[in-house]
Formats: sequence, C-alpha cells, structure tokens
Amino acid sequence: VLVGLEEALQGMAEGGKRRVLVPPALGYAPDLAQQPLPPGFAARRQVATHRDEPLLFEVQVLRVT
Repeated sequence: VLVGLEEALQGMAEGGKRRVLVPPALGYAPDLAQQPLPPGFAARRQVATHRDEPLLFEVQVLRVT
C-alpha cells in the first residue's frame, strides 16, 4: 500500500468513503527500476511520463475484520 494512501485510510470505519489525493513523492518509487514494473513498454513509458502528477483514489470501506 502506498504510504500516502495508508495514512489516509487510518481511522476509517465501515461504510466510510474518502477521496484521496496522494502527492507524487508518496505515490511513486524514486527509481523506475524498482519492482514490480508494469508489463510492456507503453505502460512503463506512461508511468514515467506522469510520475510528477498526484494520484487520485476513491476508497470505500466495506468491512473491517
């Protein structure tokens, strides 16, 4: 789980919804050579092209076990 996303999920209860904007520093590995790599050249190029942009997640907690 991404560090920025993990921080946003703390304290959520069942049925909770959040929209999380993770800054690039917390969403991407500093080196593109780290695993896992996306399959195919096009997917890797797309990650490299957008690595300076934030990641947007919409999260809903269905069940806490």
